[in-house]
Amino acid sequence: HDVRWCEETGRWFVWSHTHWSEQSKGAIDLLAQETARSILTEADPIQDRTDSDLMKSWARASGNSARLKGMLETSKPRLPVLLETMDANPWLLNCQNGTIDLRTGDLQPHSRADMITMLVSVSCDPEAKCPTFEGFLRSEEHTSELQSRRNLVCRLLLEKKKHKKKKNNTLTP
Repeated sequence: HDVRWCEETGRWFVWSHTHWSEQSKGAIDLLAQETARSILTEADPIQDRTDSDLMKSWARASGNSARLKGMLETSKPRLPVLLETMDANPWLLNCQNGTIDLRTGDLQPHSRADMITMLVSVSCDPEAKCPTFEGFLRSEEHTSELQSRRNLVCRLLLEKKKHKKKKNNTLTP
């Protein structure tokens, strides 16, 4: 599906071939109108004149505002998306030419299933050179900064473990 309804936000999301984009009410109304008009196109190749006329009549009726509103309302429960599933994977970075898995560095095609709502304004170039950043990674400054961060993470993990152990001891009869 290229359209999803988020009950939590009361907003529609539309797949743009690169990411899910939150849409205004007006944009969704236009999509509903396009859907109703597409029924006319489907009626053209029908050989039987009566069936073709019935289909065209149905297409025109589907385009009235009450039916368009009904189409959108009845679609909501059929096209649900939970807000928590949007942008849920922090390891995916959506670029103009695909999505980078930051754990592996692999560039993969854009995918609806990733449920990404953001897109950076640059393309991924795996062959790009970054001498300043690479120089920093080799520098002593980077080594000491990295060591400081590792130490901080270790202290936080030890504190968490102590707190959990203390909490478990107080809960035991």
